[in-house]
Amino acid sequence: MISQSSNSENASSSLSTHRSVMFDGTDVLRISELAIRVHVHHSPKVKPAYSSSCDGDLGLGWEGQRCHGCFLSELFEHVQNTGLPHSLDARTRKFSIVTNNTAALLYIGGYDHGRVKGEMVMVPMSSYGYSVKVDGVRVGDDRRSLELFEFVDPSKRDFVSGDVDFSQPCLCFPNHDVNGTLRESPYERFSRFKLESGQKSISLSLKDAAGQTRLLRIPGDVCVQPCSGSLVLGDPFYRNFVVLYDLSDGLQPRFGFGKMKGADGSETSFKPQSPDFFPHLASTHDPIAVPVEKKLVRVPSEAGQSSAFRYLYLIHASLGTPAKVDDYSYCLVTEK
Repeated sequence: MISQSSNSENASSSLSTHRSVMFDGTDVLRISELAIRVHVHHSPKVKPAYSSSCDGDLGLGWEGQRCHGCFLSELFEHVQNTGLPHSLDARTRKFSIVTNNTAALLYIGGYDHGRVKGEMVMVPMSSYGYSVKVDGVRVGDDRRSLELFEFVDPSKRDFVSGDVDFSQPCLCFPNHDVNGTLRESPYERFSRFKLESGQKSISLSLKDAAGQTRLLRIPGDVCVQPCSGSLVLGDPFYRNFVVLYDLSDGLQPRFGFGKMKGADGSETSFKPQSPDFFPHLASTHDPIAVPVEKKLVRVPSEAGQSSAFRYLYLIHASLGTPAKVDDYSYCLVTEK
């Protein structure tokens, strides 16, 4: 693991902050057991809608992407070229997220195998960002079910892009035909079926890294909303699956989806307050566990529409040298 030694403070990243007291320069950002030298810049004219809830952004961006606060890619790039003992080399350029309704954990360097029931299903990421190709969405039970994706011409296109986004409180089904790809809006089909019979489960059909079709099931009583954009796998998906972001192969990044223990009621769900929720990781090959605060906030929507709710994932960190350290809260954001 990376210790808070002077050698580990050579990593350089760019951190955007919203506090008016901040200034341009470099300083040391400490998160859990990580110490990263960052460039701090204040941008008062460009404040995101949630800026009142956090002091800056930490971006979970693509490997090599130069975006504000993308500290993970910068960190991986740095430690790979040092002689320090660590687990964050090219083979473990990964991070994962587990969550419940009040808190979350960010694992840097992999995922906690003890929280996954069964196998981790590896699925290719789409080329443009943190999304996957979804072949189908079926609602219902063994007696009666309905496929929401009815493709106009499966020979030309047989999938719908789905954003994997922890900030969205619900699953979002398109309320349109996805640029003529589908015969009907998935949300309209979902709404009719729900009113007629009530669904028992929602099954997502995806192809894994080997090209085999895999089904990922979540309970049917989760929050579902219409969306004008793409399909979104939001908070209900994260509450049922450990989500692994595998960037170890820059040309073929992948997601890993592992059924979370306790998500189906068969085992005890994890509790953020329990001692083992933030385990002591002694091995240099263990991922680094970072506690994350989870907060539901109202943010203005675009184009003058009504406000919407989003989940903020807040990491509490300190900024500064040991002689002068200030505590801050940073919002995790996904960059595309």
